[in-house]
Amino acid sequence: MMVRSAAGMSMEFPLTVSAAGPGVFMWDVNRAVATDAGGTLLTAANPARAGSVIVVYLTGIGGVSNTPLDGAGAPVSPLARASLAFSATIGGVDAPVQFLGLTPYFAGLAQANLQVPQLAAGDYPLVITVDGNSSAVVTIRVGS
Repeated sequence: MMVRSAAGMSMEFPLTVSAAGPGVFMWDVNRAVATDAGGTLLTAANPARAGSVIVVYLTGIGGVSNTPLDGAGAPVSPLARASLAFSATIGGVDAPVQFLGLTPYFAGLAQANLQVPQLAAGDYPLVITVDGNSSAVVTIRVGS
């Protein structure tokens, strides 16, 4: 890519464009915006339960199977599922992804429905990877 500096000189630098660049939404310092199956935000007082399925909200998942019109909410049927390869870990342990795609009725919001691995109570790093590109590390609290 070429750009011009203020002095009018051209400079060349490498630029990588990826099909996906997952970014998990955060609150507080680096807590994942995630809910339990009932839709309640996961917090210290309401941690994720080992073995349960949680919903993590993110962006940058790349193409989907059922692309909505620009600015339109994602469809509920059929769901707009991610078309690239994906995975997730919590505490470095595989967190099976039951669904990765656009959140129905929302424009541009994606969700990952993850099964929380069997971990002891505590704070753990959560990473979602799409097409080989990993999200920044965010924190999720697991309860006993």
